[in-house]
Formats: sequence, C-alpha cells, structure tokens
Amino acid sequence: MGKHKRNDPCWCGSDKKYKDCHLNRDKMKKPELWEVNNELKNSFDKKYCSCPEKIKHECNGKIINSHTVSKGASLSSIAEKKSCLRS
Repeated sequence: MGKHKRNDPCWCGSDKKYKDCHLNRDKMKKPELWEVNNELKNSFDKKYCSCPEKIKHECNGKIINSHTVSKGASLSSIAEKKSCLRS
C-alpha cells in the first residue's frame, strides 16, 4: 500500500479527506473492550417482527424476545394477545 497524501480521499471509503479520517489514527487512544462490545450490541440489537405477512394484520405490534417463548407466561402472551416474536 502506498503513502497516502493528506488531501486525498480516505482509503476507508468514508468520503472524508485522509487528514480528517485516518491520518492520526495510530496516535489515538484505543477503545476499551467494553466500548467495542457496547457499540456492537447497539448495532446488532435491532428488533423486527418475524410474523408471516399472511397473518400480519392480526399482530398487535408488540415484540417479545424469542428465547423467552419456552416460558409459560410469554407463550400465553403470544396466544392471547398475538404478540410478535423478536428474532
């Protein structure tokens, strides 16, 4: 990889100049493990309804965690209120 010039577009594809993006990255404080973990969790912890389109009109829109389905109360909630499962 060649030397990057300060005003060239950054190699990472951020649409920023290299000087505003990765120029001094090696001098920056490295993130703590818990910071990385929180960032990943926030990025991938999105809720979405996995209710089939055919019966989506019956769904009340409340999303519950799918790993709690095995517990009686959550299963009753789905049966009685037609809640959606969170995948």
